[in-house]
Amino acid sequence: MRNWFRATFVAVAALAAAFGVCAVPRNAQAQTTAASAGNSGPTAILLPGHPGFHASLNAHFRGVENVPGFARIEPYLALLQNTSAHAVLAYAIEWKLGLANGSQKTISAIVIPPPGAKWALSGQEPLIEPHDWLLVSPFFHWNSAEFQGLLNTKTAEGQFQSALSSPRISGNQGWPTVDPSLDGAVFADGTFIGPDTLKLFEQYQATQKAEFEEGEWVLAQFSKPGGADELDLATVFRNQIRAGSAPLFGPAPSFYNAARGQQAERLLDCLRKKGRKALRALSVRLTFSTPLPLRRAAVSAPQTP
Repeated sequence: MRNWFRATFVAVAALAAAFGVCAVPRNAQAQTTAASAGNSGPTAILLPGHPGFHASLNAHFRGVENVPGFARIEPYLALLQNTSAHAVLAYAIEWKLGLANGSQKTISAIVIPPPGAKWALSGQEPLIEPHDWLLVSPFFHWNSAEFQGLLNTKTAEGQFQSALSSPRISGNQGWPTVDPSLDGAVFADGTFIGPDTLKLFEQYQATQKAEFEEGEWVLAQFSKPGGADELDLATVFRNQIRAGSAPLFGPAPSFYNAARGQQAERLLDCLRKKGRKALRALSVRLTFSTPLPLRRAAVSAPQTP
């Protein structure tokens, strides 16, 4: 997908999850689940050998099978389709890798789009539109709309080659079993589905709240008699950046403090490069972007059709 996707790689226990997208890994039987809330479901999960995998891949990612290295990357791929009526705004996914000797490792990725020219808060940009597709792996996430551009510029080939250099593929043994599972998803109507082992529900809400409140704080400084002092603003921003940074030793910062620090870094950069007027305009934009309240939806147990 985009270069900005936030991915963390950790060793954790395996899990089984389903939410308002369908996963189509390379082979095995199909399962379906249904969400109980709104239109964020039903969900189909198609696990390895499913006959529809290559047809869907060719229909939505035409030419990917011709990219050098595809055969070695293929076991790590999965297709996700948003089968709901609402865009997916953030998601978390895991891959359980297993060797024949019984050893296991789990790779996880949490994907929350950052703010941009069009989107004031993190997690506002649609990642998977309704009925759209996403090609995911532990190495890259691509949506169907952007894939042809990646293919034409040879970006897809470059990402394949980078993945092939990973010890998980280039090692002598490799990983003979690759089992992807979906841990959580945020939909544009506020529905959250998934077991949430990776705490996407908390991280998403904390991130938007921190960004919104940082904008509120800056506007409050501008409303003081005499206006905001640039040196005072810069000092507070630097302190927030330090508070949100992961220390070499000790516990990591909370999701809220980490997001507040990242937003302070963004606002400090705006102040340095564009000045007070631009900083105030950005802060106004933040406060006009209300954080999305989330609600958890119950998910039925998987059923084999």
